[in-house]
Amino acid sequence: MDGATGKLEAVGGKVEGAAGGLSLLAAIGFGKAPATVVISMLVLFAWALSTFATLMLRDYGVAAMGVHVGIAFGAVVVAGMLTGLIAGALGDAFKRHRPIGRGELVGKLATITTGRVDERFGQANLHEDGANLIVDVRCATPNALVRHTRVVLVSYDAAAHYYMVEPFESKDSIARP
Repeated sequence: MDGATGKLEAVGGKVEGAAGGLSLLAAIGFGKAPATVVISMLVLFAWALSTFATLMLRDYGVAAMGVHVGIAFGAVVVAGMLTGLIAGALGDAFKRHRPIGRGELVGKLATITTGRVDERFGQANLHEDGANLIVDVRCATPNALVRHTRVVLVSYDAAAHYYMVEPFESKDSIARP
């Protein structure tokens, strides 16, 4: 039993070590922006910095190979920091959005778009997060659901892919005694 625990701890240590190595990649923007954008920025900045530094030092007559290697290394380090800052700022632009699930629409208001709604037919238009969604709806008959009637989506039948609806009555439409 103790041998198995030791192996698991050793594996856990390797995993933590790998995650620590990946923190360098996270620092330069991987995970915040797409890899192609991060790599492109890193290459662009490193190239621009190394070219600029080489041209500046050439004017002073410095042409040693060791200096050029140092310039390349320094350019990659500075480019990594710049890339991390810009990728972090761009992170919200590349945010992944989760799609709306069918069951999440239950309780929302919709407007009937067909001439009638019964147990076998009907559609409604739903405005959700800036999108117009056309959903299949059903309601028990007899009912007064016709085009432009506001309804509430009461439940979702996943097997048949439709919503059961009920007429929506606002406070203004309820008769007061």
